[in-house]
Amino acid sequence: MRHIDREATVTELSAGKRVLHLGCVGYHWNRNQAVSTRYDESLHARIQRVAGEVVGVDTNTEIIDDYARAGIDHGMVVGDVEDLGALDLGEPFDLIVSGNVIEHLSNPGRMLDGMRELSHAGTVILVTTPHGLSLRKYVSHVRGRLREGDDHVMTFNGPALANFISRHGFRVLSVDTGHGGVENIKLRGRLAHAVVNRFPQFGRTLVAQAELP
Repeated sequence: MRHIDREATVTELSAGKRVLHLGCVGYHWNRNQAVSTRYDESLHARIQRVAGEVVGVDTNTEIIDDYARAGIDHGMVVGDVEDLGALDLGEPFDLIVSGNVIEHLSNPGRMLDGMRELSHAGTVILVTTPHGLSLRKYVSHVRGRLREGDDHVMTFNGPALANFISRHGFRVLSVDTGHGGVENIKLRGRLAHAVVNRFPQFGRTLVAQAELP
């Protein structure tokens, strides 16, 4: 297991590929920023800059409409990731990214099945989700302050996530933990980052990569 930069990994894997990005709006957006700035700083925009083609799917109609009104060619569609077959997404994809989506779903297996139907042999999928056994969650649990996200309905550890992905027809390549970069974090955060680099099993986010055989 490694402790890797999530967005850098996604960007590297996306280069020149046809990419499907599930949960493409994400959650790190600031209403005080200009819409164009907000988009330019998003993971979806980073993928778009390097991919051969990218299609995004999200339920957040409001933000997708904001981007459209700003004249941004975002390649996003409004849709349910648990019913990807209802969307006209075209040919199979080379890479499918599901970024911190699975923990919100009532029927996450339906998303994995939909991803499989949109894959060809060799398609890589990358699934990220909060790590149920991270150091931060363990400390919060011990202190009686553990709190999941408002819309979270499940938590994964590494082996469970690997089993879940395998059950839906993919061959797991790796399960790592991920971080969001260290450029703008303070000293305390850098110290925690150094600890988790040494012990990646305590990282905050799981990053699983798998492929369709």
